[in-house]
Amino acid sequence: MTIKDVVQNADVVAGTLAINSIEVKVLMDSGAIRSFSAESVIDRLKCIAYPLEPNLIIEVANQERVTANRIYPNCDMIIEGQHFSVDLIPFKLGEFDIILEMDWLSNHYAQIEYKIKKVKLRTKDGVEVIFRGKKQERKFLTTIQMKRLLREGCEAYLVHVKDIEAESLRIGDIPVVKEFPGMFPDELPGLPPD
Repeated sequence: MTIKDVVQNADVVAGTLAINSIEVKVLMDSGAIRSFSAESVIDRLKCIAYPLEPNLIIEVANQERVTANRIYPNCDMIIEGQHFSVDLIPFKLGEFDIILEMDWLSNHYAQIEYKIKKVKLRTKDGVEVIFRGKKQERKFLTTIQMKRLLREGCEAYLVHVKDIEAESLRIGDIPVVKEFPGMFPDELPGLPPD
């Protein structure tokens, strides 16, 4: 899931938090079944790794299956000055550093207000903490999203942008991989030469 997808997805909240004093981009996803950390971030968090037994087989969106064999338990996450413990499994993530899963959210009595991107959590001591996700700005729309918005009555403007300083390509500038004899009209049999 990308930051752009978070904008359109009603059941996730994203923002920035500190884990082991390192700022990370976090996705709170009530549909995730495990908490994950991007492989590129996990070493900077300086958490201690343990073997994950049994290994976890993760199926990603393109139906590829990836095996996870390590877990980093009890990483220290700070929200509004309060400490929370999270177990992280390293995984190749896209735009997010951390994904917090459903069980972690329910263990902290999460009340998620998706529309305003706000999550209320409780510490083990019963202290209420509020995490405010960032409202993301849309940058690009897919064709399907655009069609849906048009059906809902939104206005759209079609724009063609051309770089007037760029030089136009001539036919001779286009690289040729292989020329095939007989493919050009002047080479066709029965036609007089120019």
